Amino acid sequence: MQSVNSSADESLVFREPLTNKTCYEGEPISLECVVEGGKKPSKWYKGEEAVLSDNIRDDSKDQTYKLSILHATREDAGVYTVKIGNKITDVRLDGKIKIWKAEDDDSENFEKDIDKASLIFMTPKSLSNHLIDSAAVKVSIDMFTLIIFDECHHTHDKSVYNELMSYYRIAKYSGKTHRLPQILGLTASPGTNKAKDLSSAKDHLTKVMANLDVSELSVVKRNKEELLQYTSIPDKVPITSTTRKHDPLKDIIFRAMEYVEHKLNSRIVSNFLSEILHQNRDLYDALHNPPFQKTEVRYIQWIGETKEKVEHVLHKDTQVPRLLHACLRHLELYTECLEINALLEIDQVRDVIMQGYASESFASQSANTEEEREIVSKLRDVFAEIREIGRYIEGNPDIKAVIERIENAYQQLEEDSRFIIFVKTRATAIALAERLPGYLRSTYLTGSHKSVEEGGRPPDQQIDVLEKFRNGEHLCIVATSVGCEGLDVPQCNMMIRYRFSADEISSLQMRVQAEITFYVVQLQVILQSTQKEGQEVIVGTTKEFETEKKNIQRQYLMTQAIDEVSKLNITRDIAIAEKLI
Repeated sequence: MQSVNSSADESLVFREPLTNKTCYEGEPISLECVVEGGKKPSKWYKGEEAVLSDNIRDDSKDQTYKLSILHATREDAGVYTVKIGNKITDVRLDGKIKIWKAEDDDSENFEKDIDKASLIFMTPKSLSNHLIDSAAVKVSIDMFTLIIFDECHHTHDKSVYNELMSYYRIAKYSGKTHRLPQILGLTASPGTNKAKDLSSAKDHLTKVMANLDVSELSVVKRNKEELLQYTSIPDKVPITSTTRKHDPLKDIIFRAMEYVEHKLNSRIVSNFLSEILHQNRDLYDALHNPPFQKTEVRYIQWIGETKEKVEHVLHKDTQVPRLLHACLRHLELYTECLEINALLEIDQVRDVIMQGYASESFASQSANTEEEREIVSKLRDVFAEIREIGRYIEGNPDIKAVIERIENAYQQLEEDSRFIIFVKTRATAIALAERLPGYLRSTYLTGSHKSVEEGGRPPDQQIDVLEKFRNGEHLCIVATSVGCEGLDVPQCNMMIRYRFSADEISSLQMRVQAEITFYVVQLQVILQSTQKEGQEVIVGTTKEFETEKKNIQRQYLMTQAIDEVSKLNITRDIAIAEKLI
């Protein structure tokens, strides 16, 4: 914002007046303007005070009047004024928080950048990589005054959070540092680690607290009644899934997956693994132990985890890592088809298989192993089989029940309706969004770890989808588990878990919690609806309902454990437990 006052020195004209500036903390910035006319006396002000600081230099000369701040801090933000002769112009300087990107982690200036920044956003693994003795740019944990762990319930066993805390414990008990950062953990629920009784739930809670070096739990007590005024428990509506009496398509896909898994144990792969076994045992174990249940979320997770392990051996061979990646892509495609078959119709399965075959057929043109060409040939056979049996496959009763439920709700609120449906895979989210009635103007919301071509949504697109959901351009969002991680979702009337299993923590987050940065943040909005209580519709099998029943039982144990531990003075117990970790 600029302004020019006084009319005394008419020979002075601001050819380039001061303009608003934004900078990162710790970085240099210059405020500059150019005037026409001769050299005039000048002075800089911040507010009403003249600018005087070793950190600030007045470099004004000739017709250029310049103020340089060598290392900007939050105290430097504000309105600056330069008075030249009898004319004045001002500018507003705003500060910005420095945000780390993953590609900056190996920067040689990492330590210097930390010194300059007041607040840093990092993944726990990124920081751990700079705390190890062999790090190219090593830092000490005592450089930080506060470390905040979001979703801190992950701080147990071999998690990256616990890995980071191990450096904290080393520093604490080594006696080599006199200052440690304060640790603050945030979570909607600490979980119970599948506890079956109160004692086990309390043990798990105290272990997480010990891992975080935390001896006090902060939970809503004094303002609990006020909190409850803004939250409510949604009506839970269970719908038992009705499977097809005859499902030959499922059998076709299972056989194809077994064929691809067999290729993971082929001679060429076994020879390669035997050569790298001493360095990459985790890849060997992963390839030899795929989950038995191919329709479970664990199988999808196994594919993703194994892909990451293959990345670490890409440089060791030109053939086998490529073959492994191809096999895992095919398995991922088949798992998507299994879910689409369970949730939608054969037409959607056929479309996904056709797109997958086109992509893999093109990729296999540069294949350097016979095994890769064979799995592409198998995919072509699967596509042909699905086309042949298509006319004999009965319709899916579950999708009909879901659409009927949505249509009934829409008739009550019409354009004020908002629906969110959770599914397991990106392909299902995309296919289901296309299958729903047109008046819903549905779209999908997926994570950003996949490319746009693979069905991923980068952060800017995620925000755009949510904004359009807010203003009614989309009345329905179909989301995967990571689709809304860290995002705030506006109010909606119905959330549907469509064959979407949740653990005890995410199940609770989807129902009642207020502090959520996980994918289940959506239901928080349902609970906050001021017009009408929302519905939580769960479409699942008997087994999935049994899992949800166990989740609720564990949530009850967790609530009891928090209540009892909160009343105790366990500082000494935590200190002892921490030393035993």
